[in-house]
Amino acid sequence: MISPSRIVALVMAAGYSRRFGDQDKRRAPLADGRPLLAASVTQAQQAFAQLRVVIREEDDPALLGLADDVPLIRIQQAHGGLGASLAEAVTALGRDSQLQSIEAVAILLGDMPCLQRDTLLALQRQATRDTIVRPCHGGRPGHPVIFGRTLKP
Repeated sequence: MISPSRIVALVMAAGYSRRFGDQDKRRAPLADGRPLLAASVTQAQQAFAQLRVVIREEDDPALLGLADDVPLIRIQQAHGGLGASLAEAVTALGRDSQLQSIEAVAILLGDMPCLQRDTLLALQRQATRDTIVRPCHGGRPGHPVIFGRTLKP
């Protein structure tokens, strides 16, 4: 088992969500008025000591509802899809001097504001540096997925 302080949450929010048309889904207001991405990040911050939000290079974090102190990873390959974005973001994590003791990476999607803190903490308790942890509900796999450090290659 890994200490929760040695797991970083990587909130993936660089996608284009083309299926939503011209509107930026990340900015969509929830019933309480908060933007979707901002609400998702707030949920993640309540469960993870370390967090990075992945956005496109040209994004304005303030327009996405992100606070000034939210640590960002700006990527250039978002047009290549989630796989390309994830590869670029994980590479950036490896260069982040504040994260050298990280033992696992939790991949969260930026459009999941209803993830419960208890669920996120339970997943972290299952994480090891040699495993992949993925939640399941009703026989269906879900998110987030936590990858142990030895699986990075």
